Amino acid sequence: MTYKVFKPKSIRRSENSISITKNYGFNFLRQVSRKYLSAVDYVELYFDEDKNKIGICPKADKTENVYKLRGTKGKWIKARDFLEAYKCVHTETRKYIANWNESEKLLEIQL
Repeated sequence: MTYKVFKPKSIRRSENSISITKNYGFNFLRQVSRKYLSAVDYVELYFDEDKNKIGICPKADKTENVYKLRGTKGKWIKARDFLEAYKCVHTETRKYIANWNESEKLLEIQL
């Protein structure tokens, strides 16, 4: 019998990941929170319809379009209105790899 390596399809906790929850929110793993969100209290959300990507821009100041970050170690936000508007609602929580877009200064997740 020859053995084959099992390659799990789930995203490992050690990777930079963001979850879109079934309860209409975003959970940012500790690594993402520490690296990109530790010095800010808010995020602004963007959606690229052509590429089917969500952009999450860290913001230090409160403005009309921001979401308040909650939590201490791993941060999270509720964003039901955003997820419903762009038809990103999930019936189960899903993890996505977060990539930093240096030119736009935001985190991106590819849906």
